Amino acid sequence: MSVLPTAVSADDTMVVGSLQVLKADLGAMTWSDATQRSASLGANWRLPTIVELQQLFDHKDEIGGFVDNLYWSSDEVPPANASIQSFVELKTANDDKNYLFFVRPVRSVQTIALQGLEILDTDLGLLHWDEANTACARVGSGWRLPTADELDLLFRNKDAVGGFVDSFYWGSTEVAPDLPCIQGFINGKQSKDRKTYEFHVRPVRSAQP
Repeated sequence: MSVLPTAVSADDTMVVGSLQVLKADLGAMTWSDATQRSASLGANWRLPTIVELQQLFDHKDEIGGFVDNLYWSSDEVPPANASIQSFVELKTANDDKNYLFFVRPVRSVQTIALQGLEILDTDLGLLHWDEANTACARVGSGWRLPTADELDLLFRNKDAVGGFVDSFYWGSTEVAPDLPCIQGFINGKQSKDRKTYEFHVRPVRSAQP
């Protein structure tokens, strides 16, 4: 039996499109237990719908940690079944809720509007600069690292936006060749560092007209 996480950090998750996905399964269990244990992670964590499970299947190698088995969805099939998704092939079915299938929780990510920017409501973890750019692009069209000025805007509004940690965040602006900007979210100091170092990531995109 897997150990239920007591808290979920950005390093435990990956954002794919509009979904934040736990990088590890919670194990195999009944549908009722799967629903309760997903919700117990807090912050709107839940079982994915069958359509969302298909999205996870499409990105299973990027997300990692899946087993070649069946996964529960949140979609019920009355009177006593729920939909399941195979992670061997893209095949759906439904089965008795008392059977044991695997569980991979998700939550829908939200955005915050601020002075012409859309800001994701969660960090993407601790990443190298190139990984950070890839992770931002995975969120969807237009998502990217903030510029140096935008990073400072996030710092000055960090309490209103929420979810930041007291550490350094990557920006997209290269202050010198191969030395992008970073900003501390303790004192607001901007600096630069090598792309191979790991710092936190909060994607933004220009607000849609």
